[in-house]
Amino acid sequence: MTATRRTLVLLAALVAVVLGTTPAMAAFSGKSPALAATVGTVEVAAPTDLRTGGTRCWTTTYTVSYNGVTTTRASTTMRAKLSWQASSTPRVTSYVITAYLGGGKMEVTEVPASITSVTENVDGDYADANIRVTVTAKTDYGWTAESQKSGIITC
Repeated sequence: MTATRRTLVLLAALVAVVLGTTPAMAAFSGKSPALAATVGTVEVAAPTDLRTGGTRCWTTTYTVSYNGVTTTRASTTMRAKLSWQASSTPRVTSYVITAYLGGGKMEVTEVPASITSVTENVDGDYADANIRVTVTAKTDYGWTAESQKSGIITC
């Protein structure tokens, strides 16, 4: 680096230091600006008015032949129908149907928010299992709300 260049760099640094330490000119009025802030919460409304009307069962009789022995058997199918009133909460994306039976629970299906009824064929043995169901509203921001349990689903 040449002497001229060193001198210019030193001079630029000196100017920067002098300008950087110049006292600031500011005045405060002693008044604080008024700030207004509100915080709201959203409560997700659970689906309501669960209905199982339209659930029905039917029995199919058939025969089985094995080694010359014919046996008559029956199979029962339950067509479970569930409908509900949609959640009034904005941004609900889907509903999860959960079945409660035998002290446990099992997620049955998930449907888009535009759907408010489902029908499912299940083995008729479930007709005597005291099944109850709930419908849970899910939002796009991750919050949920579960409905009250339905009445026992029977044929």
